[in-house]
Amino acid sequence: MRKSLTKSPNRKYRPCSSLTFSVNAIRRRMRDGKYTEKCEIGAAIYMTGVLEFLTCEFMCLSGDVAKAKSKDRITPRDLQIAIRNSGDLIQVLAAYRLPDKRIGQHTTAESEKIQHLKSKIENLENQITQLSSKHEALITTVIKISQSCSIN
Repeated sequence: MRKSLTKSPNRKYRPCSSLTFSVNAIRRRMRDGKYTEKCEIGAAIYMTGVLEFLTCEFMCLSGDVAKAKSKDRITPRDLQIAIRNSGDLIQVLAAYRLPDKRIGQHTTAESEKIQHLKSKIENLENQITQLSSKHEALITTVIKISQSCSIN
């Protein structure tokens, strides 16, 4: 048998599309990620298209942010700002938490401090409303007393 007629077990798929990302690499990662035992090539092509589209959107928006800052390069901060300013991308990435400005142990401590301060502010606001209601009651009693004294 000729070599061209035999099927090789590790056959590469070369789609006749204008995809930049490798369909074979996406298919291999889908199989290795234990998402499914068998991955049809159509699913890999579709996933490759989706990933390429999202990457293009990220780069386009972050390029606009970098251009607004009159910079030549896109920094990770530009990418983060672009994602936070885009409502559609926030919905896509809703399952994932965007990183804080500084990555490390301090971010969790800072967020805990912020939550503690927010709870203190809420407690103070509650106390202010309680005091204002008490002051209103005192003011009304003083007005009533002054009115009763002025009549006599």
